[in-house]
Amino acid sequence: MALASERVKVSSVHKGEVTVTGVIPADAFSRSEEHALKELGRDVSAPGFRTGHVPLEVLRAHIPAAQVMEVAVHMALEAAYRGIVKEHALRPLTPPQVTITSKKIVPGEPLSFSIRIGVFPAVKLPDYKHLAAAAVERLRKEATEQGVALLFKERDAALNDIITHTRLELPALAVDLEVERIKRELPADYLEKIKKTEEAFFAEERERIAREFTGQLVMQAIAEAERITPDERVIAAYTDAMKKRHPDIPSGRLIEYARTLFRDEAVFRLLLPISQNATADTGPDKT
Repeated sequence: MALASERVKVSSVHKGEVTVTGVIPADAFSRSEEHALKELGRDVSAPGFRTGHVPLEVLRAHIPAAQVMEVAVHMALEAAYRGIVKEHALRPLTPPQVTITSKKIVPGEPLSFSIRIGVFPAVKLPDYKHLAAAAVERLRKEATEQGVALLFKERDAALNDIITHTRLELPALAVDLEVERIKRELPADYLEKIKKTEEAFFAEERERIAREFTGQLVMQAIAEAERITPDERVIAAYTDAMKKRHPDIPSGRLIEYARTLFRDEAVFRLLLPISQNATADTGPDKT
């Protein structure tokens, strides 16, 4: 759904975040309500009508209005969001955080909304090849590890030095959302077991999350600068193999994991060509 430009306002990027405000016109929202009814009515049967062919006015009597509105709002906002991202060339880093600002949600009335989006920041890379080489040279003077252990240590040292000298503004929203996810999933007695206060634990988590996000953004920026793109045939084959071993993991997550995995492997081979005397374990069980 492409909204007219006068119905949408996109703020400039501030601290890695943009705010979108807009209005879905009444006629467009009414169409979303009809689409929602049709979707929900696929398996509905009624006297005198075949399943899936029940008229809209009959469906309205069989399906709760609140359920229809929930689906209609989702459909309308999803379509509007896709159009806004495309038209304004946004690069979302976080899922959209949507707030409905309309006082009432009914078909035949406009639907107002506000969306917060953490976007990919501009990344100013240092001389990453020089930093990686210097990190490896420094590490090898004191390292006692060999093989895979040394390889991982070299990669960590190289990436840490590159991150330290990279300039970017990580969206706080990205870190906030990950912290909230951890809070939801944290076992009730976990903090007691590790003998940490909630404040101390999440201060450490925020630092770790920010570092991991920054590392991934740096790796992506290097891949883009060097025009590194994973072979989609390799990605597909790897994903198929993982899906057989992990059928409960959504395919989209497996594909994203595989792309990141092979991208990072290619970047490290570029940065540390002389240290490839061992191969990192990139098996499915690392997901």
